[in-house]
Amino acid sequence: MDLKKASQALSKVDISIDESTFNLKVLWFRVMKKEGDWAIERHSHASFEFHYVMSGDSVVATDDGDFRVKENQMYITAPGVYHAQTSGSASNYIEYSLNCSIIVKPSDQSEELQIMNALSAVKCQPIDGIERIKSCFDSALSEAVHRPLGYHMMIKSLVKQIILETVRKVASTQDLQIDIPVKSSTDTMAEIDRYISTHRHECVRLSSLQKYLHLSTRHINRIVWRERDMSVKDYLTKSKVDQAKELLSITSDPVTQISDLLGFSSVYYFSQYFKTHTKLSPSDYRKMSENDKKRLK
Repeated sequence: MDLKKASQALSKVDISIDESTFNLKVLWFRVMKKEGDWAIERHSHASFEFHYVMSGDSVVATDDGDFRVKENQMYITAPGVYHAQTSGSASNYIEYSLNCSIIVKPSDQSEELQIMNALSAVKCQPIDGIERIKSCFDSALSEAVHRPLGYHMMIKSLVKQIILETVRKVASTQDLQIDIPVKSSTDTMAEIDRYISTHRHECVRLSSLQKYLHLSTRHINRIVWRERDMSVKDYLTKSKVDQAKELLSITSDPVTQISDLLGFSSVYYFSQYFKTHTKLSPSDYRKMSENDKKRLK
């Protein structure tokens, strides 16, 4: 691949990523090739700049000191970090460069916020091991050159992957505390309700929920108690009765058909089950007025 032409093609792609928790704007995404003696004067950016060395070496000078960066290493300059760069001992130098502004939207807890904190805390110094990042960058260059269907979406995806791979490298070299967002009990309860709704033709049990959610029975019980103020057994019973009430109210299907739809082994068992929990037979419940049904709830 002609790196110069590929870099020009990639530089022309407008890349903005606007998601619910963050905005990312790529300012440049390119290959820098240098030969002989060269120098880049001291400067800073209002954005993050990611430098990945493909071949050769160079010397980077910051206010905290100088360091040499070489093939298969990277370094990051955070916003406001002044840096200069000069040629090293190798006659040829190739660096992949990504510069982007990242704005995380207000949130108490999100992976994006953790990533921003990790990037903001990183020291400007060499970090080893960029093979996976190089592969992503090469893929982005190829997408920009060949422009297959969906290339723009693919390049956006690769930008996110490059940044994630970079942050993982940063986290492995820094003493960073990365908190992983976890589902709230409300979210898990919503999953329980969805499962019950989509499996109404079955006899849903606690063991069924355990297999689906990959949670302990004790944890599921705690969530249902917290969100519904009743045990799992009572909530499953109430859900099944509510499903029966709904079908009896909004359809004219025979009780036998409703019994089958809700997974009961016989219409007799369904009628006994319904009467046990409502004090009414399915037929008597169906005959009630809507106001009486509301009072029954």
